[in-house]
Amino acid sequence: MTQESLIDNIILGYGGANAFTIYSQSIDENRQKTLNIVKKGVSVAGRVTGFKDNLIIDLLREERRWTIIGYIDSADKTKLESLWSAGGPSIMYLESVSYSVVIEKYNVKKLVEAQDERPIQITVVEGVDFA
Repeated sequence: MTQESLIDNIILGYGGANAFTIYSQSIDENRQKTLNIVKKGVSVAGRVTGFKDNLIIDLLREERRWTIIGYIDSADKTKLESLWSAGGPSIMYLESVSYSVVIEKYNVKKLVEAQDERPIQITVVEGVDFA
């Protein structure tokens, strides 16, 4: 993999020896709000006037997740598996900012021609441990 094809190096882990780097080629950030939609009732007589606007209540809650495509070193696959097995939040460093994230899913491939690097697609969700 050439440096020109990389977006950013993402570090994921609890810090120290179990942290590893994802050499990212694509980062998809997705944000979603929690909204309550209240549909107004319409009387029989009111149906002639047509549809009524819905009421939307913004609960000011946001879900934020990243899907990262890139590669990791073959030796880092065991570190990834350890983070997955331990569960709970870990720290992700992206563009010099740290986020508390939980790994939602990941896929690591092993290619015949690549001995030292493994393609990865990983999705993490921002959040903290339930206390």
